[in-house]
Amino acid sequence: MEKFDVNNAVIRRRSVRTFDGLPLSKTVRKDLLKFAENLENPFKVNVRFVMLDRSSGDKKENLSTNGIISGTDLFICSAVPKNAPFNLEACGYAFERMVLYAASLGVGTTIIAGTLNRKAFEKAMHLGEAEIMPVMSPLGHEAEKQSIKEKAMRKAVKADMRKGWNEIFFDGDFSVPLRRDKAGIYEDAFEAVNLAPSAANRQPWIILKQDNVFHFYENHSKGMGSNYDSDIQRTDMGIAACHFILSMSEKGVECRLEKLEGVQPGPAGSDYSFSIIC
Repeated sequence: MEKFDVNNAVIRRRSVRTFDGLPLSKTVRKDLLKFAENLENPFKVNVRFVMLDRSSGDKKENLSTNGIISGTDLFICSAVPKNAPFNLEACGYAFERMVLYAASLGVGTTIIAGTLNRKAFEKAMHLGEAEIMPVMSPLGHEAEKQSIKEKAMRKAVKADMRKGWNEIFFDGDFSVPLRRDKAGIYEDAFEAVNLAPSAANRQPWIILKQDNVFHFYENHSKGMGSNYDSDIQRTDMGIAACHFILSMSEKGVECRLEKLEGVQPGPAGSDYSFSIIC
């Protein structure tokens, strides 16, 4: 697996919807796809990646992103088994790891679940009957100026804003917000989670730190399930796990992911998802 500076990639990564029109080189395309195809995830679910070029063949008319993406014809799509436990979390983890690698190469991305001609993309990537395509992303070089649509979208979701630590990270108990000066060697990992992308920038994760065990809870946002066939915020939880585990790996700290029994219930409106043990 190709090595790259994870924490730097976390900082560099941003959602790009306006590209400069210049195609990625064959070498970069090959590197990205090879990296994606060899990815593993701690949920132990197979995530399949397919790269599609809208400028080739008869795909140009059908692979629409409803005008949200401009300046690129290249996309990378994901597929996971429809009924596998943690399939969406696994997809989020693996896809975000690919996104961070892309950021390290200077390639722009944005994770898309809804604003696309889903049936056309699923057909083009030869999605199996037992598979679903949770997310995809355009690939390309970021344009110097954002389109009017991109500016409007970023403003609508407050893309450059993040929740405070006191809202989403807790120390020992949900009555005690985690302070930075109490995070110790895990500070960078928590900050990496705080910088992670999520659908509509809802940041649905809540983390309870109990010594070296970190319980992740999904805080369900209203309206997030209405436009999708499944709970897209589960994909966000996988993204959060990716940022945490990769950040700790940079420090040489090994972490594993488990679904534990007897974990205390989360705050109202949230459910326990999984735990990371370091």
